[in-house]
Amino acid sequence: MKMGNSTTRLFTETGKLKVYTFNVSQGDHILMHLPDGSFGIIDCFFHTPMRQEELPALSVLRYLHQQFPHKPPRIAFIYISHPDHDHLKGITDLLDWVEANDIQVEYFWWFGGTELPE
Repeated sequence: MKMGNSTTRLFTETGKLKVYTFNVSQGDHILMHLPDGSFGIIDCFFHTPMRQEELPALSVLRYLHQQFPHKPPRIAFIYISHPDHDHLKGITDLLDWVEANDIQVEYFWWFGGTELPE
């Protein structure tokens, strides 16, 4: 995912709800930029044959964190709709990054069971 000044502008403006749906082939993945500046993530799939090296939302959050290290991104929620692979392939990478960078996640809704599948 290519990012630059226009990406920074897109993801630093606040006051409006912005919804980004990513073409990840068969699965689902949505990033919401909420009016208060925080983010919501719905499902976590990315598809390597489509030249996606990681979850698109993770690419955006990683980029913003690099651009503004003094103001880490806030994640209002992560919602996994159900336990199918095409809805959660990237969740462990996202959660590992969140933990390693001490990123605040206000709510995590997991309706797939008690364990994350491999």
